[in-house]
This record gives sequence, C-alpha cells and structure tokens, in this order.
Amino acid sequence: MWLPVALQLLNRHGCRLLDAWSDEESGHAFLRRIAGEPKFHAAENRLKLAEVDWAMVRRWIEDGEARSPQTKLEVYDGPIPDDMLEHYAPTIGGLLNTIPWEDLDHGEIVITPEQMREWYRRMAIMDLDQHTVLTREPDGSISGITDVSFTPHLPTLIEQMFTGVRPEARGRGLGKWIKAAMLEKIRAEHAQAEWMITGNAESNGPMLSINHRLGFKEYRAAAVYQLSRDRLAEVVARGKEQP
Repeated sequence: MWLPVALQLLNRHGCRLLDAWSDEESGHAFLRRIAGEPKFHAAENRLKLAEVDWAMVRRWIEDGEARSPQTKLEVYDGPIPDDMLEHYAPTIGGLLNTIPWEDLDHGEIVITPEQMREWYRRMAIMDLDQHTVLTREPDGSISGITDVSFTPHLPTLIEQMFTGVRPEARGRGLGKWIKAAMLEKIRAEHAQAEWMITGNAESNGPMLSINHRLGFKEYRAAAVYQLSRDRLAEVVARGKEQP
C-alpha cells in the first residue's frame, strides 16, 4: 500500500532511488521480493554503561593526549555554534563519505550549514539535545568527530550518532580518544543513563573493533535495500493489475 506513495514522492522530488531497510524476517522477505538482495548490512549495537571498563576508558584518553600533544579536544553541548558551521558541515559530510557503504548507491554525501540548521530545528521540536566531541589540529582543521543525542523522556538511553576520523589522521588513537572522552562526559552528566545505542556497518572493522573493546554487543541486525524508480514503477503497476 505504501509503494505507490513512495513512487509519487520519488517522481515529485526527482529522485532515482528508494532506500528501504528492515530488521524483521517478514520485512526482509518482502523487500527481497521487490528489490533483490540487500545492498548494505548493519546492526544496532548496545553498550551497558554499568559494565564499562572505566580504567581502560581513562587510558584511552591519556594515550590520545600523549600521542597528539598538539591536538586540541573540544566539547560542545547542544547545536554546533553557528559561526562554526561553514567549516564543520563540509567536514562531517566528508567523513560520512568515508564510511564503508558496501554496495549501497549513495552518491556523494554533501552536508551544508543550512541542512544542519534545519536538523537542529527538528531536534528542538522532538525535544532532542546533543553533545559533540571533536579534535582540532594545530592548523585549525577538524580531524575527528563523535556526537550523541538524548531526550528527557528516555533518560536511560543515549544514542551514539556518528564517529569518524579523517583518513590522514588515523593511526593516532583519535577515535578511541574522542569516544572515551564522550563516555566520561556521559558518566559525569547523565546519571540515569544505562545504555548507549549505536548503529554500525558490518564491514566497518576499525569502528567495530573500538566498540567491541568498549563492550558494545549486537542487539539486532538490519539490512538496507534499494529500488530504482523504474523498478518501483514496475512493482506498482503489477500491483494494480492484481485483483
């Protein structure tokens, strides 16, 4: 029933692909029938904060500081300051493009300051807030970013949104540093938090390695499927022909 609506939206906005995902067997069966095999595999992973090795977390912070003494750690509560967005938006967009997207056709991900402002407006409507931890190099460039979101009506849950390190800055422990710094901040400022939730591509080995060492465990697996606009039109047309 929703496929004709999706086709209308694709036509209205000039889009050529529909992404659809599922973490249920019935959803996988339906999407395989109309779209074929999945293009991207991921999982929701959860970390029980009471089981974190906080001594290891502290070591990761100290190691990051020691290995990159000229790199500055910065922490932001709430939206990124507006005067930073001209630099921050393309940086996080570039980092998103480094995620291993497997066979998913996503083109080039472009993040603009106005897109971020719109996201912050939506967050305010949903009563979501966020923390961001980043590393800044001596030349002023941002080398690593991690951010989380949270809301008062779900006080036990913290959602880890994105973590990324620029390819040329990898190998210095920056990913572990920013993730560890964020965890210490959550521990200090979110006393009711019990779980951190994140999504990871199954092929993102470096990030999964960090998360597994922290204690993240798979909660549910999911997959993303893609249909071209032409393929979706065929499926919709066949549906209309059925009695």
